[in-house]
Amino acid sequence: RGLGRYRAAVGLFDRYLQSPDPAATPERLDAIRAEREELLRALVHAAITVTPRGATLRVDGRDPAPSPESLELDPGGHVLEWNAPAHRPHRETITATPGSRPVFNVALDPVREGRLQVEASSPAVLIEIDGQRGGMGRVEREFPVGEHVVALRASGYRPVERRVTVTPGATVR
Repeated sequence: RGLGRYRAAVGLFDRYLQSPDPAATPERLDAIRAEREELLRALVHAAITVTPRGATLRVDGRDPAPSPESLELDPGGHVLEWNAPAHRPHRETITATPGSRPVFNVALDPVREGRLQVEASSPAVLIEIDGQRGGMGRVEREFPVGEHVVALRASGYRPVERRVTVTPGATVR
């Protein structure tokens, strides 16, 4: 409790109460039960709704797990991070007061672009993307998801043209 780890303290009290010291007095056991109840009342109970389904939640940097509909936290500061494929991550920093019941309605924004990287063998090669001049020798930037036409042109060489598909949040080279 002194470290602010109420959930862990409740678990330790539960273990002790299941197999108490044979010399423990009834008063001592009652005091432990009362302390346990006080800690339970101080826990933070968060309700969570997240879109899309299947998003993961990382709490205080711990390994991600499927986002729950409810979450029990110790009072104090926490960092909550939601992630889902093809969506922008969402992060919230909270300071939860003892016994509070915060509600999180999180809608992750879909990623509608990806990264396209084109690098020619020579800096003198003109790179066109979807008929627009992109640059010389190397181009790297965000493009809308979908199919794009990349053309390479250089004096003395036949033009090269390729269709590429940009996917959400990915880099196509």
